[in-house]
Amino acid sequence: MQVLERTMASLNSQMEEMCRSDVVSRSREQHETAIRTLTQKHQSEMLDLNRQLTSLQSSLEEKSSLVDKLTAELHEFDNVKGMERVKQADVVNKLTQSLEDSQKQCRDLLNSSWFWRFCYRKFVLDCENHVQIQRWKSRRFKLNSNR
Repeated sequence: MQVLERTMASLNSQMEEMCRSDVVSRSREQHETAIRTLTQKHQSEMLDLNRQLTSLQSSLEEKSSLVDKLTAELHEFDNVKGMERVKQADVVNKLTQSLEDSQKQCRDLLNSSWFWRFCYRKFVLDCENHVQIQRWKSRRFKLNSNR
């Protein structure tokens, strides 16, 4: 009986050990499956993130290129406008100088005695012409009335 009890105890012990081994084995398989699933999910997410990163980098490069192009165009526009302002200022300065010169000539002419002599002579000539025209008209009137 003792042998039978020992054999039974030994079999029970082996049975418990086998049960524990089976549980451990199933747990290990479940763990490995979970690790494999998580690894695949992680790799898939990393691949998607890398694609998004590549797309964003490409978009950033395009936008940076556009900003550089627009900045260059703006500088060119500023240069052209600056040159136009300089040309306009030159024209205004030349016109102002020409106006000042003309005004000086007018002042000098008005201040000269020659101008006043000229005006007086013109006035006298205009008066003489007027008198002659009046005489001519009166003679013509007289001739017409005598007929």
